[in-house]
Amino acid sequence: TIKKLDGKKIIDLSVDHRCSDGWVYGLPELNKEQIVYARYLTNPGCYATSIILGLAPLKGKVSNVCVASTSGISGAGMQVQEKDDFLVYKEGRQHEHILEIERILGLEGILFVPQRIDVADRGLVSTIFGNYAGSEDLTELYHEFYKSMPFVRLKESIKTKDVNETNFCDIKISNYGDRIIVISALDNILKGGSGQAVQNFNLMYGFDETTALL
Repeated sequence: TIKKLDGKKIIDLSVDHRCSDGWVYGLPELNKEQIVYARYLTNPGCYATSIILGLAPLKGKVSNVCVASTSGISGAGMQVQEKDDFLVYKEGRQHEHILEIERILGLEGILFVPQRIDVADRGLVSTIFGNYAGSEDLTELYHEFYKSMPFVRLKESIKTKDVNETNFCDIKISNYGDRIIVISALDNILKGGSGQAVQNFNLMYGFDETTALL
């Protein structure tokens, strides 16, 4: 239950309200107009941000989605393990981010394999596979969809060093007939967490959304 807050606003970074009614889902690239007027906002998860941004231009035209995402140590919220330098966990449909991904994209049956690698403390790359039912040129489709979004970049190669310590999400899209591969990368602590919260704060309080982030 939320008590009256005398006009104050809430940005919640936990998982508690990401699938709740009454809370605006704080992904600016999809919900900017709602965020501007939001009082209660739930910040998306890092895996969810990378996957939703990777697939959003294909909403309603993609199926049979499978995702493998690899993050640095901070992504799994664990300490460095001396013997585990590459950890696979909560594979299949166990991870809590699946519900918010499917809810926002209108998809069902996503298979997800989250992975953690100990060689880096931050950074996240999602490799997304699916079947595409549309006929548009995918490069043009993505450029058009994200042309006014300051923190999404279309790239010919994906490197975590290009996004770490930034609020950017970099995306590369390829198709092979009706089969697609989308690769997206972001800093799981910034665009996947606190940086996105600042972006949402800016929109909620009337600042340019890039303030303090560029």
